[in-house]
Amino acid sequence: MSSDDIIKRLMNDEEFMNKLAEKVAEKIVITKLTNIEAQLASLNKKVDELIDYNKLVWERFEEESKKRDEEFRRRDEELVALRKQFEEESKKRHEEFWALQKKLEEESAKRHEEIMAMQKRLEEESKKRDEEFKKRDERFNAAIKRLDKQIRQLNNMIENLTGSLEQEAMDYLEYRFKQLGLDVSLSRFEVKGKFEVDIYGETRDYVIIGEVKARAGVSTLSQLMKVVKRLEDYKPEIRNKKKVLIIYSPSVTKQLIEECEKEGVYLTNGYKEFTQLKLPL
Repeated sequence: MSSDDIIKRLMNDEEFMNKLAEKVAEKIVITKLTNIEAQLASLNKKVDELIDYNKLVWERFEEESKKRDEEFRRRDEELVALRKQFEEESKKRHEEFWALQKKLEEESAKRHEEIMAMQKRLEEESKKRDEEFKKRDERFNAAIKRLDKQIRQLNNMIENLTGSLEQEAMDYLEYRFKQLGLDVSLSRFEVKGKFEVDIYGETRDYVIIGEVKARAGVSTLSQLMKVVKRLEDYKPEIRNKKKVLIIYSPSVTKQLIEECEKEGVYLTNGYKEFTQLKLPL
């Protein structure tokens, strides 16, 4: 039967059309059922595989759970053993601590007794030392008083000696100046709180400035030059006058003699002239 015949019958034969529809529907249902059965078979297979997988996972889980249980049990046993060991160690340390504390208390009491005994000895020694220091202070103060007295006596002697030496120097120098034809009166010149001149004399043309020392060195010459400058600052009117510089000393150094020669300073001890006395022209 051609396709045109089939179309005609479908259009004119209702029974044929119904049978054909039933056959097509049946074919379609069978095809869908076949597909559904195939899908159900695949799904059943996957379910079976999933069940097998879950079974395997569960078996592994049970194995792991068993291992974990054994591990936890072992850890619990170890913890119990450690707790027991800790308690024993703690008890031991506690006993040792109290024994040590008791020993420390005994040692502390012993040290306290020793310290108290030592403190008592120190107080006795301190009291003894204080008495000795008091006696030494008394002896020292007495020695200081004797020394002060001796120093005052020595200062008086030095002042007397210096005063007599300065007077000796002035008498000798007035005599020497008279020999040179210069009549001048010499004395001590002092500006309180500033400076002093052991020998000082002034005429219309000359100014005599001198230092008197029991022992004289180069430092005496330096001191004399400083005195000259201070005197010129204090008395500016003497700057244009001719100056005669003198050092009078019973004991002089060789270096001082050489320096006085260079500076034109008259150096003498009253018996010997180490440099020549000249009146500046």
